[in-house]
Amino acid sequence: MEKLLTICCLVFLLPYGTLRANDGSPKQGFNGGAAAILSFPPGHDTTLSESYFFRAYHLQERHQYDSSILFNTLALKLNSNFAMAYNNRAAGRIHLYDFKGVLEDLTKALALDPMLKEAYNNRAALREIQKDYEGALADFNAAINLDPFNKSFYVGRALLYVEMRKYDDAQADIDRAFALDSSSSRTYHALGTLLYHQQRYAEAEDIFSRAIAVDSQYIRPYEYRGLTREHLGKYQLAISDFTKSLREDSLSFWVYAYRARVSFKINKFEQSLADATLYLAHDSTDGDVYTNKGAAEVGMQMYPEALADYGRALSIYPDSPLIYINRAVLEGHMLGDTTAALRDIAKAMQLRPGYAMGYAQRGHIRALGGYYRAAIADYDSSLALQPEANNEAHTGRGYIKLHQKEYKAAISDLSEALKINPYNMNAYLNRGSARIHIQEYQGAYEDYDNALKLDPQRAGAYTGRAIALSHMQREKEAIADYTKAIQLMPSYGNNYIMRSYSENALGMNDAACADARKAAALGEKVADELKLFCK
Repeated sequence: MEKLLTICCLVFLLPYGTLRANDGSPKQGFNGGAAAILSFPPGHDTTLSESYFFRAYHLQERHQYDSSILFNTLALKLNSNFAMAYNNRAAGRIHLYDFKGVLEDLTKALALDPMLKEAYNNRAALREIQKDYEGALADFNAAINLDPFNKSFYVGRALLYVEMRKYDDAQADIDRAFALDSSSSRTYHALGTLLYHQQRYAEAEDIFSRAIAVDSQYIRPYEYRGLTREHLGKYQLAISDFTKSLREDSLSFWVYAYRARVSFKINKFEQSLADATLYLAHDSTDGDVYTNKGAAEVGMQMYPEALADYGRALSIYPDSPLIYINRAVLEGHMLGDTTAALRDIAKAMQLRPGYAMGYAQRGHIRALGGYYRAAIADYDSSLALQPEANNEAHTGRGYIKLHQKEYKAAISDLSEALKINPYNMNAYLNRGSARIHIQEYQGAYEDYDNALKLDPQRAGAYTGRAIALSHMQREKEAIADYTKAIQLMPSYGNNYIMRSYSENALGMNDAACADARKAAALGEKVADELKLFCK
């Protein structure tokens, strides 16, 4: 789900012919050719209406759209023929999604002044949002016919062509805009957007960065650079860009959905849940965001809430295979209901025959039940259907190979999974275990260390890292890791046994004996350790 809503090129006007540049820059003069002198109709108190109008302009600059609309309305009460005020009120209303009001204002503005090119531009933006691409194109053409030297109109039409997937036409308009002004941040943004839609992500990232370098106060490139960086796997940088965008323009609520999605990818479940919740407060009809919210809730072990959100997502998108798959993961792995999980997976595969993810998830459920041969068959089928970027199948098959003591094969699969997703904590844990078994202790240490960077509260990762440290004769560090694991899971007796061996190696016999006795109290069989350490 990517709501690439383009409202960057709205125009709102100042009196006496001083036009705000319709590329949205408050720090630059009007760069689109000579500004027309717009006079007021006779017989009205133009001075006071102009004062309200001017105040509304500055409020809109600060994104105070409700207040700017109020003052434009006051201006119109004094001068009902004030075409510029209708235009500017529409530019405020479009940010608040009052599309009916926008259309009424722009229609009135153009009835009063058919030469008001900025109103054509703004109506084009509205029609683009409403997916009326042909109507939007007609309005952009009208604006350009009235002012063929206005770079911002070409930028707006270029972004429309991108939405229409007319990429050659978009490039031509971008070239025209650069010819009029070779250093416009808005034109760089349009070029970056074109490259993004062409999936030329590395180039797009560079161009969005140029747009920001030209004008760091222009917010839209941060949003789009964040999306680009998500595709490049630069998740932390993407989150930084989304945060900057939201800090400057909190009304761009769809950016919360982007940040929620990326936060989930790096296991920041609390942030993901908070952002998804904020987004849904604005738009409760988006099944994708309910799905993301459910996934974050699974990460936070809020299983009933997650189940409810997956249900809401399916009520909106009943034919989405991905939502059925997500619910199957919850049902099978967390709730232990493999029957419900397999039923949801079957539904997903019915909706999308040859669904690689369906085979991989069915493999996971079969592996949970110990049906390793059937699970391997599913993983193989998944990889045959999707040989590239198939993190799930490689992770699952690596897990089974580990349990079958095929350690090198396990390491191979898990390494492939980590190439695809370096935030795959389970792959680090399982590869670390496989490396312990083939005495690759340094590699195991690094895997458990990477897992702990992703989740510092993962007790098993501390245990695994301690085992690797002990094998490298770093017993003092091993004891510290066993201690952390015990703090997190005090009732798991094996950690006391393992710590007792490290303590004994350092001559700490009393501590080793105490740990052996604690393990015995927890039900562990420690007769040998008691004889060895408690003399």
